[in-house]
Order: sequence, then C-alpha cells, then structure tokens
Amino acid sequence: MVLLVIDAQQGICNEKLYRFDAFVSTVQTLISVAREKDVEVVFVRHDDGEGKLLTKGNAAFAIFDAFAPLPSEKIFDKKVNIVNDGTNPLIKLKNNENILQFLSFSSKIMDSKFGAIFSKDINRLHYILGDSYQLFIPQNDKI
Repeated sequence: MVLLVIDAQQGICNEKLYRFDAFVSTVQTLISVAREKDVEVVFVRHDDGEGKLLTKGNAAFAIFDAFAPLPSEKIFDKKVNIVNDGTNPLIKLKNNENILQFLSFSSKIMDSKFGAIFSKDINRLHYILGDSYQLFIPQNDKI
C-alpha cells in the first residue's frame, strides 16, 4: 500500500483553498498515520513548465512545508496537460501515443459500445482510447 500525496505544493496549498485549515490537518494526519503504519508515502509535484508558477526552481514548486517529506520518501514530478478548452479531450488524446488511462472497473465498462457513444461518462467512453494503455482499478460494485 502507498499513500500518494499529489500536487501538495507551496503554490497550491494556501488560504484560497476551501477549508484550508481542515485540509492541512487531514493531510498531516494521513501522512502521520501512514508513516506510523510503515506505509510508503510518495509525493508527486506538478510542473507547469518554464515561465509558470509551478516550475522547478520556483519556491511555489516545493512540497508544502506542513507536509514535508522525509529524506527517505520519494518525490516524483509530472507534466500533465489538462485538456479544458471546450473540445472533446478524448478525441484530442486519441492520437497521442503517450497515454495511460486509469479507469474504475465497474459495470459501466461492460456496457455495449453502441450505447456508450451517446454518453459523457468517461468510464463508458474508455473504448475511444482502446489503443492506448489502460489500467482498470477494481471497484466494489456488482459486475
């Protein structure tokens, strides 16, 4: 088991977050309990690229001080472009060779492709990226 702490960076974790104090307290508790139980804690930082706030070298890029990783804990950096421009992101991603799609494996996955083409539910539209790598995460619903 691993606790992933994603995008918990100086430039993101601030008073602008809804219920900031509760958020910080909850994440600190999760990290503390994981460490007590010998669960690996892994941090993932978001890198927006050169010239942006969340870029290597900027103070905002660092892990939020209250969640500081131990020297033995791993930190990974990610550059992910979130498609949010009004177009269908699946169609844009379809021709990209470097896609790993994470999906919950539920009864929706088993629905027919024909019925799914009218859906906006990402779990029903997984077939669009069928030529890419897909990781199906088991769920507890009935299949």
